Amino acid sequence: MRIHDLVKPPIDVNAVRKYAASPDQQAFVHVTPQETGLTRTIWVSQSDRYPVLLVARQTGRIVHPPPQVQVIGFEQTSDYDDVNCWLRLNHDLLEPLADQEIDIGHFYDRMVPNAVSQLAEMVNLPRRESLLPMVVWCSPRLHSADVRVKVSPIHGDRMPEDAAISIALRPLPHYPDDETKRLPKRDFELVSTWLIKNQQPILDYWDMKIDTGEFRHRIAALNQPVIE
Repeated sequence: MRIHDLVKPPIDVNAVRKYAASPDQQAFVHVTPQETGLTRTIWVSQSDRYPVLLVARQTGRIVHPPPQVQVIGFEQTSDYDDVNCWLRLNHDLLEPLADQEIDIGHFYDRMVPNAVSQLAEMVNLPRRESLLPMVVWCSPRLHSADVRVKVSPIHGDRMPEDAAISIALRPLPHYPDDETKRLPKRDFELVSTWLIKNQQPILDYWDMKIDTGEFRHRIAALNQPVIE
């Protein structure tokens, strides 16, 4: 094989954007923040004519690529640290998908969600706000799992990330299948009661119907200290 055969042609960003914006385009599949753990939507390619990744500049879920979507080659980096982390984890899937060596189902089966700390995207509710004896972290939806929170097993205002315990809310508070750590029984009962009481603002925040300020305000209104 000659050296120049290994050199990929430069990416025509404008041509990619024009094609991606077409209602008839079939090369790009959108992958949501819930699926990747990212803060923004990306689009992966199923065509070797377009060996690129598309990255939304605005956060949240978007179905169709916007006009100024970022276009990056598989060996390039984006403007966003979390996307670059995801790229490192899933680099070996992108070219086989574009070359149709794997299909989109295999891509989803093998895709690794973003490894950036999820606690960095979560809201810390200290004891003075929750009235629980430990810290609770709540978040907008970060992945495909159903609504859940993280709870510190340690009483006080510390949350060691590697010790955080996930608790799912629906239908009733319980440990999700992928959580092996456990709270003491009394603590789990306290947290379960608190989750049921505060379920609506937690769900609204998870579904991104309210922002962080409104979420904290509603949690504070539901958890007023008792003055005797």
